[in-house]
Amino acid sequence: KTLRIISSNLFHHYLYLCDKLLAHYSAKPHNTLLHLAGSGNKSTANEGEQGQTMASSTMAVANGNSEESKSSISAYASVVADDRILLATAIILLRDDTGNLVPGRVLLDSGSQSNLITEQMVQILRLKKRHVHHNLSGIGDSAQTVSSIVNTTIRSNYSEFTLSTSFLVVKRITTNIPSKLYKGNYTVPNGINLADPAFLKPQKIDLLIGANHFFDLMQSGRLKPITNGPVFQETSLGWVVSGPIGFPEKSEYEHPSSAVCLSVSETPETDLEKLIATFWRLEEYEAKKIYTLEEKACKNDFDKNVKRDGDGRFIVHLPFKKDKTKLGNSYDIAMRRLLSLERRFQKDPKLKTEYCNFMSDYEKLGHMELINDDHNGSSEESYYIPHHAVRNENSSTTKLRVVFDASCRTDKGVSLNDVLMKGPMIQDELLYILVRFRTYNYVLSADIEKMYRQILVTEKHRSYQRVLWRADSTQPIRTYRLNTLTYGTVPASYLATAFLEKLAEAEYENDPDACLSITRNFYMDDYLGGAMCKPEAIKLRDNVNAIMKSAGLVLRKWMSNDKELINDVQYNSGGVRTVGDNGSTKILGLNWNSDNDVLLYTVRQIENNITKTTKRKILSEIAAIFDPLGLLGPVIVNAKLLMQRLWQIKAGWDEPLPEDIQNEWRKCRDGLPQLNEISIPRKIIGGGINIEFQIHGFADASLKAYGACLYLRSTKVTGNSDVNLICAKSKVAPLKVVSLPRLELCAALLLARLASRVIPKLNLPISRRQFWSDSNVVIAWISSPSTRWRTFVAHRVGEIQELTLFSEWTHVGT
Repeated sequence: KTLRIISSNLFHHYLYLCDKLLAHYSAKPHNTLLHLAGSGNKSTANEGEQGQTMASSTMAVANGNSEESKSSISAYASVVADDRILLATAIILLRDDTGNLVPGRVLLDSGSQSNLITEQMVQILRLKKRHVHHNLSGIGDSAQTVSSIVNTTIRSNYSEFTLSTSFLVVKRITTNIPSKLYKGNYTVPNGINLADPAFLKPQKIDLLIGANHFFDLMQSGRLKPITNGPVFQETSLGWVVSGPIGFPEKSEYEHPSSAVCLSVSETPETDLEKLIATFWRLEEYEAKKIYTLEEKACKNDFDKNVKRDGDGRFIVHLPFKKDKTKLGNSYDIAMRRLLSLERRFQKDPKLKTEYCNFMSDYEKLGHMELINDDHNGSSEESYYIPHHAVRNENSSTTKLRVVFDASCRTDKGVSLNDVLMKGPMIQDELLYILVRFRTYNYVLSADIEKMYRQILVTEKHRSYQRVLWRADSTQPIRTYRLNTLTYGTVPASYLATAFLEKLAEAEYENDPDACLSITRNFYMDDYLGGAMCKPEAIKLRDNVNAIMKSAGLVLRKWMSNDKELINDVQYNSGGVRTVGDNGSTKILGLNWNSDNDVLLYTVRQIENNITKTTKRKILSEIAAIFDPLGLLGPVIVNAKLLMQRLWQIKAGWDEPLPEDIQNEWRKCRDGLPQLNEISIPRKIIGGGINIEFQIHGFADASLKAYGACLYLRSTKVTGNSDVNLICAKSKVAPLKVVSLPRLELCAALLLARLASRVIPKLNLPISRRQFWSDSNVVIAWISSPSTRWRTFVAHRVGEIQELTLFSEWTHVGT
């Protein structure tokens, strides 16, 4: 296994059949070394009290604690040469909060210590959740933490049998069972009521009943009409079908699959894993993105429907999917969420004041309006969006923001976001905007005031953006609708950036330079632009401002390395950006001191009185280091090596670490605050008039890690040259032993990729590119046809030769 992060989804991977040597069976490619360690007990401390239960030759249920001790094991596996093994399922009836019966599909699992129910079914039934902290373990020690539990009653379709019990709430229990439709070798006995008449049809599982009730449901009847066919077992829910349904066809042998019931949802561990994934992706080369079919459809929908009103403001449609389903009733859940918010207001009067001010401002600006709603959400052509507060103490303008939750599901288990298309990412990546920002003599930064709320939503789609609100609990609850683009909807970020692109296209003939700057130098609502001379910078500032105002947009929080460029900027809405205690302000996550024109890094002081050093503590601190330019390479690579060791030893999240790792971490931790003393020049070109620009790239490797970096060499008319680091990337070597020449080749490939993506984004007239490696072997590989070498070398050499010229590669002494 390696610690390479390939262009895959690091943390949203499927876990069925994904354990160590079987990782290649998982549904999507991912890094198996970065799997979370299981939180379930690996020892058999309770062996004397509990025995093991085996379900088929391939399913082992480990010992665990009871539900009262907040941990359990839930796993049901059928791993054979094919997937023609039926699992016992039944159609049952459940009561919702109004007493109505709702059908659901349950899986009977004697290998689970817990009963499970999906979040979607809980929303449909509108069940009341209770908070718990429950560790749920499964195949290969894979684990998650469950935070909710509900009580409900299930009823048989064929008798008066009922069962009232509790269920742990999970996001999903398993994939469809069975996985595909088969023509089985079976005969249904006469005179029996099948608990699941469509047992051969792939369908979702809504509930799982575990061993605590499994055997209570079993009855005496048992039939097996065909020797090699399935068993028909009588239960209190009807007759269930389980077992083989005949021999597979030849093609099915070639693509074996299996069913493993193991739910996966968001937990504190996966939240931390997402943070770690972001940390790793900053150090990765990003391949050129290809739009998905949904992204293409979303883009086409925007291009077809976008328009401007009489004041120049943009009006957009919500991009609904063609196969959108009926949303269902969302009024009740929005009402419950509002009442819950009001109970929070009673405990926090300051929050209530800030929240009411935010909503009042929303209404005064015309971004939402009161409507008469007399059907209480029964219309399926509307949607009520719950809302809650998010506080950001680092914000220089609005400390509290109201966030609208368009992912909240209706009584039919469908949310607004489920029926909306997600658009593509069309703006330049963060790295490219930052490196370009470093090439200007005079720079400007600003952001768009209330960007999303300056874009109008077409009248016919505003009913999908309804909210419930009242400023005081003594007042009646009123219905409002949001008239502008809503943060929290899936397509919002795309629509907000696409309209900037459309605005630049519309004004391009009048001012191509300003429009190119709008297209290239915005990252969401943040603008980082500049010019080589002051008159050009002033002209750019004025023209960009004018174009934005034509669409009803206001640029605020201006900053520049030359105060004359912002002295006459209008001070509307906090026109000039707030400066911190050290004279710096944040731009796209980095600190920039505009007075000294340097980039700074801020690392908070870590407490030394930590009683226990754990993997969770170390990784949370490492992942907080934000370095998109790779300028902290020596620190970052050491952090990566430490992270690699943490997964290599398979330590638990909260287990004490070995003494040598703790000492290594303390040494690294104590040095992190020194990063606050580092200042890096923002500008990478020399002062005065430059007549030539060259790019020099270096690639190097060791047995532990390899990396690449790019330098810009600018030459003045006087003949003097300045050389500055543009950016760098680093990767740790795989745990599997790889020869040093091959690692040097990996470094050369990393350099070629980095150069091919970054150099065109600099917008500088580069006269020469030169790439340096201290490996004669790598130079020899690159100088020869890739077909001469074995697969590992051939693939990498071929890509290097495609991205660069051999004449650009030179050997440099160590």
